[in-house]
Amino acid sequence: MKRNTTIISLLLFLCFSGLATAQELNNYNLNKEIVAENSLVTEKETLVLYTKLSLNLKKADIHDYSFSFYSVNNYYKILPPLERKIAVDSTYINSQGNTHYFKFTIKPTTPKALLMIAVKSELTGKVFLYDLPLFITKPFNVFNSNGVPVTSNWANPGTYTLSKSPVTVFYYSHTFPPGLPPMVTRPELEDKEILVESTYKVYEELAMEDQGLYLMQIDTSSTNALPIRVEDKYFPKFTTVQQLVEPLIYITSKEEQEQLQKINGDKRLFDKFWLDMTNSAERAKSIIRTFYDRTEVANRLFTTFKEGWKTDMGMIYIVMGPPDEIERSNKEETWVYLADRDLPKRKYTFIRSNSIFSPAHYVLIREKKHAASWFEAIDLLRKGIINQK
Repeated sequence: MKRNTTIISLLLFLCFSGLATAQELNNYNLNKEIVAENSLVTEKETLVLYTKLSLNLKKADIHDYSFSFYSVNNYYKILPPLERKIAVDSTYINSQGNTHYFKFTIKPTTPKALLMIAVKSELTGKVFLYDLPLFITKPFNVFNSNGVPVTSNWANPGTYTLSKSPVTVFYYSHTFPPGLPPMVTRPELEDKEILVESTYKVYEELAMEDQGLYLMQIDTSSTNALPIRVEDKYFPKFTTVQQLVEPLIYITSKEEQEQLQKINGDKRLFDKFWLDMTNSAERAKSIIRTFYDRTEVANRLFTTFKEGWKTDMGMIYIVMGPPDEIERSNKEETWVYLADRDLPKRKYTFIRSNSIFSPAHYVLIREKKHAASWFEAIDLLRKGIINQK
């Protein structure tokens, strides 16, 4: 890999002036100037950070951006303004169009709780913050056939190389259910047992061709694992009629869902369903575009052991869109939607559920009070009354 220290200026500080604003920590808007995706790996006393940086401005160049790193104890504790440089190696890995990949090695001192990354734009003067809690660090990383690191929790089918080996792989083809609506307080129905379909050991290269969940471990006696969900080559987009039908469970009635099950992949019947629901070809196009754009974003951002659209965060995102504000702590995350002319202020709180299948899978606190705004938001979405953010 080519080393390049002229592309970025690296400053590491042990300082923070309190909780960053919600806007600074709102990383769910993929239309802003830059989008960063990060994978943090722990290697003994060293942190290795792989970053995928996508530039959305047409005239932007990677030299227009600089990185700063901050170490903080938690989201809320105010620390004195201490400066301390930390040894860092930076490597520019590769680029694909306007998407660039970096490797940062931070040693030997590591942040106690949170690693904050600030990316400054010399074009606009804006600073974009990304928070990386150490509870989401990975034991190792995987790379595609082009040597590009996988920075998300999902991957497309292919052969990947490992940063450590040997690795024991557990493969699950289990189909996970979508989340329940936010006002349903009864426990979810017991899901069928999650069975391991196959177990095997790999060295250096890992073929992940079948769709499903791959759980990889260096030490099978520990709870430290790297889970990666593999979906088809078009994911996070949906391309088949069957795929497009599934997330409609969030905005359709029981009768409509029964009707959708009879479509059996027939695009003409699928188009007819939308026309019957909207009574307008133009309105149907607008709703379809918004609904499936949100579904794609949910898949990209919130996929854990199950597809992003099936998670609680994905469900809220698809119906409500990106939150206006985000409040984070080490154990939970709250999304705030400000009042507008159509809907009141809404707050949804998610609790982090830590398991071997995902260290950062968030479960919604369901409350009956969400019912009115939920049904109203669905009604507005079905009518094409969408607050574009």
